[in-house]
Amino acid sequence: MTQFCLIPFSSHNDIHQFDGEITRDQNIIHVHFKMLGHLSKILWPQEDNPSIRRDGLWETTCFECFISRPNSTEYLEFNFSPSLNWQCYSFLDYRQGQSTSDDLKLKQWQIDKSTNTANVHIYIECSNTEFVTNKMQINLSAVLQDENEHFHYYSLAHGSKAPDFHQAENRKIVLA
Repeated sequence: MTQFCLIPFSSHNDIHQFDGEITRDQNIIHVHFKMLGHLSKILWPQEDNPSIRRDGLWETTCFECFISRPNSTEYLEFNFSPSLNWQCYSFLDYRQGQSTSDDLKLKQWQIDKSTNTANVHIYIECSNTEFVTNKMQINLSAVLQDENEHFHYYSLAHGSKAPDFHQAENRKIVLA
């Protein structure tokens, strides 16, 4: 288990703590996001039933996982919305060659939230043997939309003048 802390790109007083833990068991990645703060001020998309793959999830509150292999420019982006919708993209290089991908799939989820706390568990199944059999470099991030429709960006690191979760140097977690 690897613990992490997400930091805001700019000041955001509604969230007091945003951390969690990530584990890997063969081809299953379990990410547990834990949030503490004034969560009633965050816009949580309505749940869709059933969960489907959908583009544009970052246009409101969503959680993201960027995965690459060491020394590779190729990476995967996995998006999960509290609406229970999800999507996976593959990239050949930094923001280049984007296409939808079946390499990562939502296997299971659990969301427990109140006005002050939220626990979001995401279980991601990886079918790409290149990732399953090698180390993974990971960036975890989140886009939070508040009641005033302002966006707040959280990540393990922020390496530029604008929020950019795609940057390789932000993939600070290594899972073997």
